[in-house]
Amino acid sequence: MHFDPVVSANGAWVGLSFLTLVLVFQYIYLPTLVDGFRDRLFGIRRELLLLVAQERLPANDPAYVALRHTINGFVRYAERVTFLRGVFIPTLVMLISSKRERKIVARLGVPDHTLTKTSDPNVKEKLRELEYRAQKATALHVLASSPIAWIAAAVLVLPLLVLVAALAGSITAAKASQRKIVERVSDRAACEVELLCNA
Repeated sequence: MHFDPVVSANGAWVGLSFLTLVLVFQYIYLPTLVDGFRDRLFGIRRELLLLVAQERLPANDPAYVALRHTINGFVRYAERVTFLRGVFIPTLVMLISSKRERKIVARLGVPDHTLTKTSDPNVKEKLRELEYRAQKATALHVLASSPIAWIAAAVLVLPLLVLVAALAGSITAAKASQRKIVERVSDRAACEVELLCNA
């Protein structure tokens, strides 16, 4: 086996390219995602604070306090909100936990907006919307910042999309053949009616 400088150069370029991708992901892409996630949460928290500032919601309302604490926690620990910590490990824990432990977690998982004591339906709707936006921002951050989530999405979602496309194609084909059958039957019925009328 002899030394081939072209193969060695290609191997070095592949290694250098992979190292560059890892460094860009770790030191440019992830910090940018974390900053964007925090900015979205700051905007949501500002809107929540405006509800209190406009005196539409008291500062001691349980829904306000719970949602504010949730958002503040995500702002503070945004770089630690990952797919492994936020989705994969809790899912595994829930799978191996007892029924009693699952009930406790379910009680703790009550949506923050349902805790409000205000009777104003507009404020309740605004709280629900703010909580939804915070959840959506968190979910997008978790999915966008994790190569493990990308792989899981590719493994789980792509086959599902292929299946849906195949079903949609077969449904379209079935509808087309049904139309042809109906047209043939209609043509035959029209011919028979015409023959009966002429007879």
